[in-house]
Amino acid sequence: MDIVAEKLKALRLEQGLSQELLAKQSGLSLRTIQRLERDGGGSAETLLSLSAAFNIAPNKLRKNNTLP
Repeated sequence: MDIVAEKLKALRLEQGLSQELLAKQSGLSLRTIQRLERDGGGSAETLLSLSAAFNIAPNKLRKNNTLP
């Protein structure tokens, strides 16, 4: 789903979350968080889980984010 690895990691660090805590809050596995921060990508469900955990719009984690 084109999750940008750098955006995900920066947002996680900005909110003071460890990868483990983000995994718990999002309902994703630690391995998934690690893979996304390294390679990006992900499914629509993953994008929704992360955006809910961060309480942001899903497009904030995607490539070509042109919306504020």
